[in-house]
Amino acid sequence: MKSLSVDLEDRILRFDGVSIISPEEVVAALLRGVKPSELRLTHITPDIELFNQNVDDQLKVQGIGPININFEWQLPPYYQQLDIYAKIGEIYEKRTEELYAEYSQQQYDASLERIVAELAEFERRGMVELLRTIIYIVDTFREKGVVWGVGRGSSCASYVLFLIGLHCVDCVKFEIPLTEFFHD
Repeated sequence: MKSLSVDLEDRILRFDGVSIISPEEVVAALLRGVKPSELRLTHITPDIELFNQNVDDQLKVQGIGPININFEWQLPPYYQQLDIYAKIGEIYEKRTEELYAEYSQQQYDASLERIVAELAEFERRGMVELLRTIIYIVDTFREKGVVWGVGRGSSCASYVLFLIGLHCVDCVKFEIPLTEFFHD
């Protein structure tokens, strides 16, 4: 829900213009001019039920119902059919000279093992579409000249995400374990 909403001082406003508030905040919202039909309550109280019984349908306050959002990946066809294994291999091959100059033989071997282990884990967890989407986003950022962060949180423990360019933290070089990213 957070990705589809913005937190305000006293309520959550979804991008469809509907405010999600607790029943205790109804009076304050109405006094600020928010229409009852624009409110979705976290739960309906007896007072709200009584209010709803005494107003026209278009004024009734509603509880949070099902949200009809299409979460299917909306990727261009090239990215929908992208062979993740081939793409990561291609990226790694392009960076081999740069990485090999910085890596010991042990790190080089560990990087290859890490790629295989991570891709297997992404596949096992059903996250291959996510990788395609990340590649699409990073490619789009590069194409449009968008600047993005150097890395944040557990994503910095993924070598595959490092190779894609999502972040700049080489977890092989800094010996960050894979379990920092894939933890249950």
